[in-house]
Amino acid sequence: MVGDNITNYSRPVLSGTTIVNSKISLFVAGEEYTATADSEGKWSIPVSNELEDGEYNYYITATAPDGRTGNYSDYFIIDTKDPDISFTLNGELRNDITNVTMPLLTGLTEAKSTVSIIIGDSEYYTTSNSVGEWSIQTTRALQEGINNYTVTVIDQAGNNSITQGTVTLDTTILPLTGIKFSHSADDRNSNTYTPTIEGWGEPGAMLTISIGSRSRTLTIPESRKWFFAVPPGFIQKGRTTQYISFKETDPAGNSNQKNIKFNFFTDKPDVSADLSPDSDTGIHGDKITNNLSPTLTGKISSARLSPDMIGRSKISLTIDGVTYSNISVDKNGNWSFKLPVELSPGYIYHYTVNASDFVGNTNSYTSFIKTSPLSGSLDIDSITGQNSIIETSNKLPTLSGTATIGSELVININNTSQKVSVDSSTGAWTYKVTESLGDGKHTFTLVEKNKNGKINTFNGY
Repeated sequence: MVGDNITNYSRPVLSGTTIVNSKISLFVAGEEYTATADSEGKWSIPVSNELEDGEYNYYITATAPDGRTGNYSDYFIIDTKDPDISFTLNGELRNDITNVTMPLLTGLTEAKSTVSIIIGDSEYYTTSNSVGEWSIQTTRALQEGINNYTVTVIDQAGNNSITQGTVTLDTTILPLTGIKFSHSADDRNSNTYTPTIEGWGEPGAMLTISIGSRSRTLTIPESRKWFFAVPPGFIQKGRTTQYISFKETDPAGNSNQKNIKFNFFTDKPDVSADLSPDSDTGIHGDKITNNLSPTLTGKISSARLSPDMIGRSKISLTIDGVTYSNISVDKNGNWSFKLPVELSPGYIYHYTVNASDFVGNTNSYTSFIKTSPLSGSLDIDSITGQNSIIETSNKLPTLSGTATIGSELVININNTSQKVSVDSSTGAWTYKVTESLGDGKHTFTLVEKNKNGKINTFNGY
């Protein structure tokens, strides 16, 4: 700028006017330079030594032909360095992205510099203040997406700097979706206060998860799917419900928020099991049966669970070394399972029922059943069928089996009742049919009465 005493020339030229043919002496930076004014009194002196950037005081004397003298002093500034440029946007989280359609552009450079900006199809001008700050309010909306810009700064010495780049206008954000517990059998119901929560959001956005004054922040990955392992104490123990706030904010400043209710079920379910009424032969409730493939039944219950929740429970039964899983439960909590195999008579079988409710709380129940020793079938010597142990061609077959030692045993077959002897040491018995049997199916019933007066029955054919 003319007259501001600033130049970007390291060997500046000083000039002026005086009396015609006067002798001029210039003193600057420890050096003396001389010249003579021309016929119009004009003079010009180039500084031959290169000067570094900075402020220089100078002194000039002029001596006219008649001996008169005059003096003049001033200063100038050498500035050869290109000005620095900084460029920012309002409404931003990063310098290259914004959600403001007509953003305020601000920056910092040398004081009193001229700043011009071309962004999109528009050009703007301003001058930096005394400390180098500048701002320009755009008046034309940016295009959604990438916008190219060029910033040019010219300082008072005439040095200039140019920077180019892009600004991305982003006014939208992907919604938060699919927020649920990761490892629960139900999306928003859990049996723990330290679950993992997952969901979907905007890649690169900051996700803040809050409960009251407690909050945690994570960055949503490029896959869009995020996971949050709830730390101990974040959700207070003992709560049955908890609203949790999820707020995502993308780099442009766009945000959205969801408040979601979660439920917590931490009580173990109650579970019971026993022989079904039709499998509990003899005295009911004594856990003794002569049904070698008995049905076990029971109930699962929990005070806070609705019928629909109860109906989503699962039962597994372990008996005789075998586990039967995924036994269904109805909405009233009732379950039933018939053993698909036959147990051996005369043994005690311990069993364990494991119950798991719809969120994974578990409980177990252990008990036993005893199979009655009372049994009977065709004796091996009477079996003549090649593919069946209940077929015989002997019209007077022998039946055999076991009974309780010391009991009285009666067999009913072909409308005839007969007492049968029971071995006092093994409980084994045999009976040979005394009346010829015709072709067809023949049923028999065993009735035993033990020493305590208990009566057991067994039906066969």
